[in-house]
Amino acid sequence: MPEAISSGWERVRDPKVAGLALKVALVVGTILNLINHFELLLGAPLTAGTLVQIGLTYVVPYCVSTHGQVFGKRSRAAT
Repeated sequence: MPEAISSGWERVRDPKVAGLALKVALVVGTILNLINHFELLLGAPLTAGTLVQIGLTYVVPYCVSTHGQVFGKRSRAAT
């Protein structure tokens, strides 16, 4: 059994947590970008603001997934 990870920051840096969060971010971020920026596929111009929005659309699900995993593990450990 691996040693228990004590602090939240250690859990955030856990490769298993980061790996799963990255997979979630890629899937969810891609779906949301297709929904929100479909006009780019039709030839709309790509601006710097749009690139920032696209990047943040991947960052948000990554953070949410990481948060859920860290606090999910914390609540399971407390019981």
